[in-house]
Amino acid sequence: VKAPAWASSAKTALEAGRDGGPVWTKLVGLWWAKEVSRKFKGLTRGHTEGRPIQVGNWIQYVRKGPPKPAIMDVEQFEKEWWDWWRLMNPNWRQPLRSGRLEQSRGGEEWDSVDLSGPNGVLNAIICLRWWKDTLEGNEDEEQETEWQIAVEEVIWVIEAI
Repeated sequence: VKAPAWASSAKTALEAGRDGGPVWTKLVGLWWAKEVSRKFKGLTRGHTEGRPIQVGNWIQYVRKGPPKPAIMDVEQFEKEWWDWWRLMNPNWRQPLRSGRLEQSRGGEEWDSVDLSGPNGVLNAIICLRWWKDTLEGNEDEEQETEWQIAVEEVIWVIEAI
């Protein structure tokens, strides 16, 4: 199956920018494999409730907006991303004190987050790309660790589906 323009463009954007290391390479590979397995078919409209404003702006400009949108406050963007991610996930995934989600499996439904296509989980992943790029030149190891935790969370979900 030949990848449509949106998928090829997204893959290029995800692979560009600051090196995310093996964990990032794994996430992009898992996302791509899932899209290929579904023949790049997916949603016409994704989760909008609670999504970071940068995603709406990117979509409004037909995903051709600046490769690194203005993220003035990394910690605020991180909070918005986690809030949105929690809304995307099934209700049975309980939030922990940290605000992250419990990682437990049991055959539950994943429909709310098992979303392919240009309006699926890709939007959450592209946010992680922007988040990582915003950390460029930042020596704050805690922020790098927080980013990696978010990437590992998305990997866990994709593998659990």
